[in-house]
Amino acid sequence: MREHWEMGLEDTQRTLRHRQWLTLPTSVEGVAIHDLHREDPT
Repeated sequence: MREHWEMGLEDTQRTLRHRQWLTLPTSVEGVAIHDLHREDPT
C-alpha cells in the first residue's frame, strides 16, 4: 500500500511542476484535459 501511495504522491508532484496545467480554461474552451503520464505535456 505504501508503494501505491508513494506513486500517487510522485504523480501529484509531477503534475504541480507544470504550472500551465493550473491555468483555468477560457469560457470558450470550457474543459481542459491534461495527460499526466505523457512525457511531453505540450
